[in-house]
Amino acid sequence: MSEASHSPCFPVHSPQNSPFHQRPLSFAPQRSPIIRNIEFSRGRKRKTSFDENMRDDDYEEDSDTAANIDEMDQYNPVKKLRSSLTRHLPLNKLLEPLDKSQLISVLSQLVDNHPHLKNEISSYVPKPTIQSVTNLLSNLEKKLQESFPYSKFGPGRDPYTFNRVHHVLVEIQDAILEYACHFTSEEEFPTTTFSYLHTATSVIHRLPNWDDPKHQKLKNSLYARIAIYWRKAIEDAASKLGEGRIYGQLVVGEWARNLDLHNTESNGTFADAVEDFKTKLGWIIGIVPAHNFAQARIAALTGF
Repeated sequence: MSEASHSPCFPVHSPQNSPFHQRPLSFAPQRSPIIRNIEFSRGRKRKTSFDENMRDDDYEEDSDTAANIDEMDQYNPVKKLRSSLTRHLPLNKLLEPLDKSQLISVLSQLVDNHPHLKNEISSYVPKPTIQSVTNLLSNLEKKLQESFPYSKFGPGRDPYTFNRVHHVLVEIQDAILEYACHFTSEEEFPTTTFSYLHTATSVIHRLPNWDDPKHQKLKNSLYARIAIYWRKAIEDAASKLGEGRIYGQLVVGEWARNLDLHNTESNGTFADAVEDFKTKLGWIIGIVPAHNFAQARIAALTGF
């Protein structure tokens, strides 16, 4: 009897006829060691050549990429604009946001580092005018008022208050004397000179009087020093008369009235200047009679 006939439920097929029957593994014939070594060597050589070509290609590609990036940056308007703003901002745009004190500091430092530029820079700076200096002195007076400590009784005149505002008083003193030196130079016309002296002396009148007499020294010293400039201005104006310069009576009369007013306000500080004016310029407005023009010229030149 066959094996299929002995199965109780279903026939058992032969393994050779089953669809799941696996064939026995077959192995390729083995090659000799010499052949294997030759093939390994050939494969390694080809791989090395391929890697070198890849590195060469990568290097060339990186160089091309860098060149392309540089070329793109060159034509990139945003980056080009940003670079231009950073490196090529005009000097006037750099100076424009600076305030007055910063500009003065920049110029002062420039002159300190390069003294030979002082005359050249000065030639470009506009000369001060009566109006510009008047505005400057007005701002200093405002600064002085703002420096006073608050008091419900008004600005004090005690030593504490003096110490609080002393630095501004020094600023006013320096400004008055420095511009007095400028406006009383021989190059200035007498009308400009006397106009400045009138403005500056009026500022001195408005300076506070202090309780402590030693604190009054600054104001009194300023009076005495500005009086010297008055006398110099009178002498220069008289010398120009000797050169043929003629002043109108209205102009000279205004000079005389201003000087007399300042002498009264300062309790006689300008008494010597008043006498100089009478002697050298008074004949123009009839304060001191001049018998003839020659005598007037001699008086203007010699002071006698």
